[in-house]
Amino acid sequence: MAASEVGQTSISIRLAIVCTCLFCITISSVPIIQQSIDLYGSRTVRGPFRLSEYARGWIQSPFMANTGLMQEMNRYESELEERSFLKSIFLGPTQYLLTRWLQAGNEQVYPGIYPWLYYRPDIDYAIQPGFLNKRHKKKETPVSTILDFQQQLAQRGITLILLPTPVKPTIHPEFFTSRYGVRSPPLHNASYTNLLTNLRQRGVHLFDPTPHLIERASLSNQLQYLQTDTHLTFEAMTVTAQQLAFYIKEHMKPPPKTISYKQTEQVVTNQRDIAVMLKLPSSHAFYPQEIQTLQQVLTPNDELWKPELSADILLLGDSFSNIYSLEGMGWGTSAGLAEQLSFYLQRPLDAIFRNDAGAYATRQILSQSLARGRDRLDGKKIVIWQFAARELFQGDWKKYSLKLGQSQLSDFYSPTTTISGSGTIAVISRSPKPGTVPYKDNMITLHLVDLVIPAITSLQQALVYTWGMRKNRLTQAAYLRPGDRVELSLSLWLEVENKYGGYRRTPLDDVDVELEEPCWSEHINR
Repeated sequence: MAASEVGQTSISIRLAIVCTCLFCITISSVPIIQQSIDLYGSRTVRGPFRLSEYARGWIQSPFMANTGLMQEMNRYESELEERSFLKSIFLGPTQYLLTRWLQAGNEQVYPGIYPWLYYRPDIDYAIQPGFLNKRHKKKETPVSTILDFQQQLAQRGITLILLPTPVKPTIHPEFFTSRYGVRSPPLHNASYTNLLTNLRQRGVHLFDPTPHLIERASLSNQLQYLQTDTHLTFEAMTVTAQQLAFYIKEHMKPPPKTISYKQTEQVVTNQRDIAVMLKLPSSHAFYPQEIQTLQQVLTPNDELWKPELSADILLLGDSFSNIYSLEGMGWGTSAGLAEQLSFYLQRPLDAIFRNDAGAYATRQILSQSLARGRDRLDGKKIVIWQFAARELFQGDWKKYSLKLGQSQLSDFYSPTTTISGSGTIAVISRSPKPGTVPYKDNMITLHLVDLVIPAITSLQQALVYTWGMRKNRLTQAAYLRPGDRVELSLSLWLEVENKYGGYRRTPLDDVDVELEEPCWSEHINR
């Protein structure tokens, strides 16, 4: 009798109908509500399955066609996730409960001892196996790429100074776990010491700020990193610039070229960038904002410091160089690593910055500039390459040529003034989803064809940079796809490079197209 009763469930027809209806209403209500919201906001999510776009590809190259189809499916899923009303309603409060009461972060953020937050790739760099380990396979190793870069610079009589910037767990592991004390040794990746030894033996100039930061943290108990951000405090960054200036004067002995730079105080209040990645509700100020007192660097004419192309020192840097320079990062302007180094050297500097991807991004910009026929290395005696130490573990260490090319005629449009036009998207790069990277702004890259510009008929295509993410929200351009016809205003990228060049950008996979002269568009409309 027991087996007979367990083996069957009796339910009335009326209850079965009610349960079935409730189930169908539940699973259908979410897409119906989502579609209504999208239609009301005139922002529908388009499906990826335009099979006609891939039919020819399946005949020519099944692998490439499948790759394109998978990319479109991933894009479609990302758009659905990003626009989900359930996510907008429940994600913030749920994350607040997990963080506030369970000390649980998310895929990118690890909460430490309150109010400290840690970026997951920084933790991975510190605790994972050595990046020089044979099991940690890469196409190019940091050692081979750094030596290749040094040799190419040496051929032009230029000295390379390497500036690997330690990440937060290296200097302050004690705020992540109580197992570490204030006077604990620096927590670098297991291969870090071997890397420094190897490079020094091969004649690479290395300036490692780790000992200076550890000394300040242990002797004076001063915080070297922002509590809710991945970057150094202004004082720690200033000490790094000051010690680097001493290193240059001692080892390079640059000829005197004095400019009377001066400083003025600026106070900024902000909460970045790890706290933002938690996506907590704006109504819950669980993590406090931080205050930093900066020293802006001014020219003798009381103008904000700017890089000079004619300077004999070039600084390549990522967001650690940018944080107190780039207005969009929210920590003030004209007070970053380049400005402070220029102040302590009392000489002008040239600088190339790009948030994220310090292993290759700035070298790529330099290489592309040279390939276009603009010699950014002309007159340079020293190149300083700054990058976050986590790049040694996770970075892409591809090599770039520093050969000087010649300016050639091209059918890519390069505007002399701001002008409106239209074009069809042949290829477009993808913006990261908000909250997945420690930056709130990101540029995307478009290759436009069938370009139509009034009074111009000879040029048919253009390489365009535009915003894909602003203040951790995707722009309309981020939802564009190949085949879309767009209207836009184009201006020369070189005119805005000093203003926007430091922001993170997602490039195209086509290396040849990336070498073309880019345009800038503030807004793009379908």
